[in-house]
Amino acid sequence: MGKIFINATKNYGDKIKNIVEREKSRVDGVYYSLADIQTKHITELNNFLSGKIIFKDFPIYYLLYDNSYISKYLNPTTEAVKDRDGNVLIQKTTEGNNKLLCLKSNVDFPKFESLPLESSEYVDYRDDILFCIKNYYLRFYQNCPYMTTPTFLLDKTDSWKDIIIDDVLQHTNIYLKDESKRDVFLSVLINVELFNSFNVANKLLKYIRKYSFLTGISVSITNSASIYTYDSKEYQNILSFIKELNFNDVKVFMNYCGIKDIPFSILDIERFGVGWFSSFRSYDLESKGIDISQNSSFGKRIKKILLEYFMSEIPLELLEVLKIEDILEIIPVPISKLDDLSLSDLEQLYWIEFLKIIEKNQVIEEKFTGDELTIKRCDLMLQKLDFGLKNLKYLVKKLNESGRFDDAKKLENTNIYCIMTQIGAIREFKNKILI
Repeated sequence: MGKIFINATKNYGDKIKNIVEREKSRVDGVYYSLADIQTKHITELNNFLSGKIIFKDFPIYYLLYDNSYISKYLNPTTEAVKDRDGNVLIQKTTEGNNKLLCLKSNVDFPKFESLPLESSEYVDYRDDILFCIKNYYLRFYQNCPYMTTPTFLLDKTDSWKDIIIDDVLQHTNIYLKDESKRDVFLSVLINVELFNSFNVANKLLKYIRKYSFLTGISVSITNSASIYTYDSKEYQNILSFIKELNFNDVKVFMNYCGIKDIPFSILDIERFGVGWFSSFRSYDLESKGIDISQNSSFGKRIKKILLEYFMSEIPLELLEVLKIEDILEIIPVPISKLDDLSLSDLEQLYWIEFLKIIEKNQVIEEKFTGDELTIKRCDLMLQKLDFGLKNLKYLVKKLNESGRFDDAKKLENTNIYCIMTQIGAIREFKNKILI
């Protein structure tokens, strides 16, 4: 049975509450960053998520790496904007558009003016950081049976920042002597390119073996090259990474996931953290503010729909080339025409369809174990992807027949390409197991 967290970001409205109430047995709760959710909204989340799991992400890497938010924080500017009537408004740097201001309202670190911290400054401010982390545990995880550590960015082997990871884990161990937990997750942010340079799983397993209180990994993977997919080698690297953690009985949570991450459901992922189509699609180091590139703003939001039928997410308007009776059979919610589906409807549908896609087959789960089970899961996912590919190709055909050649080409270059990449990656992974 697949289960998910909802990745909460600012301005979430009632969308999270609605899906949690609708899919109570399979939406476990919420994962959010203290750099994204303002303090006042945290209380709201806690109120309507009573009894659900709430994972909080304290992105400590914002204190340690130079990033675009630091300069904006240290040198706040005002921006002249116009309202609908043409009147000029002044928009100051606020919690809503600077992650450091939002983070500062949720944690107790007093030295934001000194960011980013260098190795010598860490020595000077070490006590402040450890005090901040203890208060993070007390404020957000007291009386909870679980918790996550602050989120560390794994960048390169033998970085001086590794000292901070050990330092924090040692003091976490001290904290846990007075506040025991059933599960403690080491939270890490990993650039997908890092898997090419060394064994990331082995690095994390060393921490788990050294600190016995750690029961799992909460991992977010950034991908600067593509917002739609990983390439074949990246899929193999991540699948091998998860498989090694599974083999060592480490629980794995994956955050900020989308349709590109569904191949990983052939392994044992405890929970997927899933956003909605506009909230996770550019989850890379640039969007985290720690890339040399500048953030680029998104254009106007268009209506996109995720369907298991296509095993991908497509602009809703492309379905116009199909017969209405065919559309009504494809979309699993009552509608009379496509315009009936609002952005909110499509976001709710995204989570429902994602759950269907990662669904485990109960018969297979009960009948097989070990590598044999993984192979059967590969076969099931390949069947779903082959079915989605067939349906996408038919949609491309109808678009071409309607003279919408650009739309057809985009589907071929994005959706079909992504599915083909996923099929190839799963087949290669399955063959390695068979060998």
